[in-house]
Amino acid sequence: MDYLRNKHLNRVEKFLFKLNNVILLVIDGESSSEKDEEDLSPENEEYIIDYVSELLIKYVVSVCEDDDLSENKGSENIEESVESQKLVEHDCNEVYSSRIALALKNLISSGVTLRSFDRMTGANMFGCSEESTRNVATKGGSLNANSRTGCESDKDGSVKTKSNESVLSKLGELNEEAVDDPDELVYSKTEVSNLLKFRVCRLVLEFISDVPEFVQGNYVGIRYTEHGQHVLRRFCHLCVSVSPFKSERHLRYLKGHLSCTGPTKMINLGYLDSSRPWIVYWALHSLCLLGEDIVPYKERYYNAVTSAVQTLLLCWDEERGGFGGGRFQRGHVATSYAAICVLRMLHSLHEVDTRKLHSFLMDMKLDSGAFTTTYGGEYDTRSTYCAVACASMTGLLTEELARNTAEFVQSCQTYEGGIAAEPGLEAHAGYTYCGVACLALLGQLHRLNLNKLHYWAVRRVTSQFGFQGRPHKLVDSCYSFWIGAVLHIVSSTSGTGRADELIQLLTRCYVLAVAQTGGGFRDKPNKSPDLYHTCYSLSYLNIVSPIAKHRHDVLLNVLEL
Repeated sequence: MDYLRNKHLNRVEKFLFKLNNVILLVIDGESSSEKDEEDLSPENEEYIIDYVSELLIKYVVSVCEDDDLSENKGSENIEESVESQKLVEHDCNEVYSSRIALALKNLISSGVTLRSFDRMTGANMFGCSEESTRNVATKGGSLNANSRTGCESDKDGSVKTKSNESVLSKLGELNEEAVDDPDELVYSKTEVSNLLKFRVCRLVLEFISDVPEFVQGNYVGIRYTEHGQHVLRRFCHLCVSVSPFKSERHLRYLKGHLSCTGPTKMINLGYLDSSRPWIVYWALHSLCLLGEDIVPYKERYYNAVTSAVQTLLLCWDEERGGFGGGRFQRGHVATSYAAICVLRMLHSLHEVDTRKLHSFLMDMKLDSGAFTTTYGGEYDTRSTYCAVACASMTGLLTEELARNTAEFVQSCQTYEGGIAAEPGLEAHAGYTYCGVACLALLGQLHRLNLNKLHYWAVRRVTSQFGFQGRPHKLVDSCYSFWIGAVLHIVSSTSGTGRADELIQLLTRCYVLAVAQTGGGFRDKPNKSPDLYHTCYSLSYLNIVSPIAKHRHDVLLNVLEL
């Protein structure tokens, strides 16, 4: 506990040092005690807001990474993968800094404190009640955890001092029993009364302090065992408050890829030319999530050959069954999954030749229980999931088709806890979702080590607050669904009851503040939006904060219309 306490306090001290320096710089080297906030020009206040916003994101990231607040040191010899990571971190931090700056400006212009904002939104950014926290700071300097928090605690005899000053000036002298108290309060050595004269500084200090109104002698107080979680909550709630969900803009973006009335739209598919069912699925599923009626895209079928249904039926492999990626292409389990999802949404599953589909799926099945992607294709947990999902949606999930499949998926769980494409390979977010959803569809989720799975999944959160696909890889908005859905399935299907609320908050912050654009979603900053990332970003948002009108079947990632 000494390490944790000192780490947090050192970080706070560095933060206050930097904050003091910029204030001194802005007021031309004069003592801040001689200045009132009215003396700051709008330009100077703007400068301070921009600076402290960058400082806050550095503080939050350092908390997230358990690092100090030192400046990043460049290196001429840096691996390409590390350089890519640094660039993404920089780009994300720029976005977050601009969001925090806007949030601070909004609070300043409306005259709202951070705690008032917390009460108005019910965000619970400070963990315990404000009144109970104030009590300990005013009762003779007592740091008794029971009187301070009002939270669950049955310990007695925490630290008591003769005066506030003795605690603040001798932090290292707290006894060991108190250090082990999970509700312990500790305070900075730096006094902040000069900074409290400035509106933006008051908000910033309120952000990093777990003690209301600095009643403990104008020092920053933190609950060092809980501080990291509370800082992350404050940061995410502020970012989300200025990153509203842009439903109408996303609708316009999606409709730009589809034809409902009038001439057929021509779009350049590029490398997605063999993924036509996927394009229809990503677009229509996204529209469904946004509450849009997709029936017109089905009705177009009766007046033209370019409806969603007809587009899919043109991909059907008449010879061997299954849907291919385009016309005259061989059946493939992945594009079959996408096509059947759309037909289910459009209540058109009767268009599928289930006899030929069953024959196709059985042709793909291996003795190991896995399924190949196509004739002569590779096999993995993704192709296996797609086959099981197709069978589930069309009533073909027989004992014969499912034989040994659960055993195959179970064998793909790695020592880390995630699920790999094949036994012996590295676990990956996409394959983990496929494996988990596949076993859940088969009623065999208990075959997995769920504790290890949960441990692996929650550690895919990055310091950019989104998910990565595997360790040491870049953040990407699509993984918000692949990992977020895994956590949801494990929680709801296995009965573990794990809510992972903070992780949901962090990832929602990334999706809304970073991945969301003026229309559609992107994987990371400085990228263009696309249908794939739009579909899976919306799918994740619907899991953590439902936006759709209908029930979301997370195992299949379709809505029950």
